[in-house]
Amino acid sequence: MKQIAINYQSINLQNHIGKLKLKPIRIVIKNILSYMNINNYQLSVLLCDNPLIQELNNKYRNKNIPTDVLSFESKENPYLGDLAISLEKTWEQSLEYHNSFQDELKRLLIHGILHLLGYDHEKSKKDEKIMNDIEKKLFNEIKGLSIC
Repeated sequence: MKQIAINYQSINLQNHIGKLKLKPIRIVIKNILSYMNINNYQLSVLLCDNPLIQELNNKYRNKNIPTDVLSFESKENPYLGDLAISLEKTWEQSLEYHNSFQDELKRLLIHGILHLLGYDHEKSKKDEKIMNDIEKKLFNEIKGLSIC
């Protein structure tokens, strides 16, 4: 089973990023999971704004600040879990890191999915290096895919 649910909170960033299309985002996610040899999965993605992700970050991590991506890993196969991505924070970071909005969103999808798969860069320097290396490889695999 391959199932991706994407929920989209209406956010007024259209002047900056254009119209997001959900089908290309699903294709990017499928490519990430395929590269990781995950062929049976379900996951949900919430694309939201800073106030909502801050509320979630406060509720689940006791950090009352907006963040870029939150991952909620599931222990029930084939459900990988839930991702929440702030499109506002994505836009802010794209400017800060001199990336395109599309590339920053791809980076956050990769990062969040790796967390759903059990990778954790906060455990140790070794784990951080492993996760960073995989993120770079995955990004190179999907960099040509469009999401807008």
